[in-house]
Amino acid sequence: GEYYHLYINGMYWGLYQTEERCDSRYAASYYGGDKDDFDAVKADGDTGDMYAVDGTRDAYDSLWSAINSGVSANSAYFAVQGMNSDGTENSGYTKLLDVDNVIDYMLLVYFTANRDSPIGPPQQATMPRNLNAIYDRNDPDGFKFVAHDNEHSLEIMEGVNHNRLSQSLSTTFNGVDYFTPWWMHLKLMNNAEYKLRFADHVHEHFFNSGTLTAAKTASRLSARRDEIYAAVVAESARWGDSQSTTPRTRNGDWLSSVNWLLNTYMPQRTAIVLSQIVAKGWYPSAAAPEFSQHGGSFDSGFSVTISGSGTIYYTTDGSDPRAVGGSVSGSTYS
Repeated sequence: GEYYHLYINGMYWGLYQTEERCDSRYAASYYGGDKDDFDAVKADGDTGDMYAVDGTRDAYDSLWSAINSGVSANSAYFAVQGMNSDGTENSGYTKLLDVDNVIDYMLLVYFTANRDSPIGPPQQATMPRNLNAIYDRNDPDGFKFVAHDNEHSLEIMEGVNHNRLSQSLSTTFNGVDYFTPWWMHLKLMNNAEYKLRFADHVHEHFFNSGTLTAAKTASRLSARRDEIYAAVVAESARWGDSQSTTPRTRNGDWLSSVNWLLNTYMPQRTAIVLSQIVAKGWYPSAAAPEFSQHGGSFDSGFSVTISGSGTIYYTTDGSDPRAVGGSVSGSTYS
């Protein structure tokens, strides 16, 4: 998105932000290929029903059918990802599910406590809301869910302890017309391989300077603050008294809210959401092994050490030391 000062017929209208429309052209611009090869599916703003903006809803319906039929068995779980039951590729299957995309999408929803996407409206959660997905029919790589319209996130009124993991879904979300990544994530949690992969993503993003650690989230928010800091003065002058007898100002209202996010929400939120995930049973009790240095630059001759309890298994070719089902892979050292 980009920020602008908007004028209508010469009258200043305030600070606005434009964003890209999540359609087939958007998909082609990021993933390559031809726009006519993409399905773009979204939730209707009034009814919540999922419909095709571009292409068809056929593949989306097929994904729902596969998930709805049950994915607790590895044969079904991997088949919807275009794989055999041992996790190897199978060109005879069509990849409809991008597991990593679903996990990261839902972690973002949980961390920001989004109340209006992918389900809403706020305080009701009765239908799909602000939900967009794209899919390449020509080169299938699974549906990609795209975060959209997040103004009901990081809210002071809900507080730093807001728990979106506790949200229950009504039976209406079981149907294909109300098919969301939230419902799909809960169904996928019945599979042990998905559950462990979810935990892997939690460890990646919540620890060791990951994407959702305090320093990283505060840094991104600070960059946005600095980008519009001066412009908010004009915005508050234009609209600061429209809903309040005491005019709202940048320093008195907007900046105090930003500072609350930087000084209260971001420093605490990572540990709070992690504890919520642990309470759901979605993160193992065993601590992950620790590296002496997590990425970055190092001098020639530097030795990496790994510490942890029990036997530590590792590989040197980038493969997973854990094979599907939990056994140790053949190329593993200990």
